[in-house]
Amino acid sequence: MKLIDESATTTPKAKEKKVTKIKEGKRKTNSGENRAAIKKQKTVKEQKTMKDILKELPSINTRSTPGLMTDAVSSLTSEQKDWVKRMGFKAFLKINIKSIPLKLCHFVLKHYDEGTNSILIKGKRIKITKEKIHKVFGLPKTGKSLFDLDKVSEDHQVFDGWMKELEDGKANATNYKKIIQKSEQVDMNFKLGFIALFVNTFAESIPMGTNNLVPVRALVEVDDISKIDWCAYLLYCVKNSKGRWHPDDPKCYYKGPMLLLLLIYCDEIECKLQKIERKTPLVTMWTTDKLKERQSFEIEAGGFGVGNLIEQSSNLELEKNENQDTRIEVYSKYNILLNYVLEYILIIS
Repeated sequence: MKLIDESATTTPKAKEKKVTKIKEGKRKTNSGENRAAIKKQKTVKEQKTMKDILKELPSINTRSTPGLMTDAVSSLTSEQKDWVKRMGFKAFLKINIKSIPLKLCHFVLKHYDEGTNSILIKGKRIKITKEKIHKVFGLPKTGKSLFDLDKVSEDHQVFDGWMKELEDGKANATNYKKIIQKSEQVDMNFKLGFIALFVNTFAESIPMGTNNLVPVRALVEVDDISKIDWCAYLLYCVKNSKGRWHPDDPKCYYKGPMLLLLLIYCDEIECKLQKIERKTPLVTMWTTDKLKERQSFEIEAGGFGVGNLIEQSSNLELEKNENQDTRIEVYSKYNILLNYVLEYILIIS
């Protein structure tokens, strides 16, 4: 039997067709690989661009580290948690924010105007009110003013004893966290440690890296701190902390309630790229990753503060109520004064 050589019987035209098919197959493969490579390069390029943008943006310096409170409350006993809830600080048991996006924070703080007590961005106005502070932290918004309380002296037995329990006698947020974690019951060490950590992390510290212990000294002899108007205190801190901050000085630290301003901003400026379930208190709905994501999404959308202002009708209502409260307070003062005058007239007549 004679064997047939298939290659010999294949016509030149058929050979050419076969070679073309092979080339087309290789071209398709290469094309697919190239597209994948280009896509990968594009992704890397986009990542670098985001990094470059973040690197160029100014950053804020702050010694307020929410992560210390997150760590502190994670080890509380049931009795300690009950005390925190009764005192009006329930939201802080659910806090899960270790750090804050410093670039976005710089933008928010730079646009906060203490004269109008508002964040002002390209024609948009976010008024800071007690109601909004309550919405962020869920803290008591009525009661005694912290500034009306008498402060104990630094050598007061209870205060001095608490200070001696701090590691190396140093008053700082890390040591407050340690004394909270060390306490196994609701004693004075625990109570004063919690107050000190809250004040210096979420309200105000004082210049030169020292800690603010004035509120602690004012509360040493107060059994029920839920009767303090904490929202009014935080409003005071917002208004009086911006003036000591210099945005163009990279070595200058902001000592006020940065997380508070950030969360109010995030709640009222729209970010269409981010989908997040809204709930109150706002501090329980945000995490470190979500805040970091918010910073990146705003840059992708065209820059910080470009989103629309949301809940405008709600803001107007809050402002209306706030103005009404002010008028009532002024009226009450005049009414009291008038009564004194009338009583005096009756006495002398």
